[in-house]
Amino acid sequence: MSETRQIPVQAAIEFNDVHWPPHNRRQGIDWKQLDYALGAFEGSECVGVAIYKVVGGMAHLKQIVVGDGLTGRGIGSELIRAFEVHAGKLGCHVLQLETAETQAPGFYQRHGYTRIGTYPNGRFHLDWHLYRKEIQD
Repeated sequence: MSETRQIPVQAAIEFNDVHWPPHNRRQGIDWKQLDYALGAFEGSECVGVAIYKVVGGMAHLKQIVVGDGLTGRGIGSELIRAFEVHAGKLGCHVLQLETAETQAPGFYQRHGYTRIGTYPNGRFHLDWHLYRKEIQD
């Protein structure tokens, strides 16, 4: 019988790199998870970032963070538009993200994202909303 224990993340990634490709071949897909980040700059100063993952034609926005005290200046909007453009260039047809009720649901709705579900009592005991947007080639 096997034993389960914690291992370094890098060891798990290396195992995955060896053993996942046969699953891909059987399913006729190429499952690659690629991480990306974009920065918004004013001169040489980074004033915001967008962090996301792309896999199988879907981009999952992990975070948009705007510098403390810099919200309301359009930086977040600039970042989400750049995220959408970059995801489209990478061949994505679906964009997805989660946000807490206390964070930015209205922001994402204004940018054309539709709430498709809610995880009640999720992280930090907050309700988390799942948003999706389809983009055209």
